[in-house]
Amino acid sequence: MLGKFAHDLSTSLGKPLTTQEDAVEAQKQGGKLWDVMVQMTQPGSRVTPRSGEEGVREKKLLDVKYKIFREAVEVQRRWRAMIAEVEA
Repeated sequence: MLGKFAHDLSTSLGKPLTTQEDAVEAQKQGGKLWDVMVQMTQPGSRVTPRSGEEGVREKKLLDVKYKIFREAVEVQRRWRAMIAEVEA
């Protein structure tokens, strides 16, 4: 989305954006990131929780996936700390 937005801004300016000043000037001419977001995405849909046994299974699955995600975040932090220690 940001790439399309930058392309649209450079098109409105008539030249590639090479500086922050170019981008600011192009935005003044009407470039709107919101318009690009609307063009490139579909409306959302409401998802309601399931009930009964199916809902219980789904919650358990989502809980496990979240636990895995949190562990992955912690591993990434440890790796970054290890690299930072060596680079220091």
